[in-house]
Amino acid sequence: MLIDPGAENSRLAEALRRLPQGKLKAILLTHAHFDHIGYAAAVQQQYHVPVWCGRQDVPLAGNPFGNGSALFGMPVEAPQIDRALTDGETFRLGETEVQVLHTPGHTPGGVCYVTSDEIFTGDTLFCCGEGRTDLPGGSSRELRMSLRRLGALDGDWEVYPGHGEFTTLEAERINNYWMNK
Repeated sequence: MLIDPGAENSRLAEALRRLPQGKLKAILLTHAHFDHIGYAAAVQQQYHVPVWCGRQDVPLAGNPFGNGSALFGMPVEAPQIDRALTDGETFRLGETEVQVLHTPGHTPGGVCYVTSDEIFTGDTLFCCGEGRTDLPGGSSRELRMSLRRLGALDGDWEVYPGHGEFTTLEAERINNYWMNK
């Protein structure tokens, strides 16, 4: 799976070229902002893979104001969303079982992807931070509820946010002001 391919870059293009044919099964979007979907359509077309995202963000993907590209002057080719994901849904990609957690706040349909030892949080949770809520569809109240939901999960995971360095859920429970607010 490829998560949030925001922009083409040589490292990502090279990693995709090295994958055995048919190995890439899906592109997963944590949300539909331009900086997370910008390269998805090209990968979708070249590798013939589906794109999945949270149900409430499906309309944002193709809307330049909804995905933020018009607001920042960064036009993107929107991918075709092939599957709208819902909270609690689980699926298997290869050997990996993935659970979808609906975590609105940054966008209405933001989701996190939870595996046995990792959480891909997009722009919901950052290392010692949280996603912004000042873009269309953002909600500080919903984001705080989503952060509380993540903090209440049993156990610890490596956390891979959409921007910045990775962290762990336990480190965020202890050190992240926004998770404890």
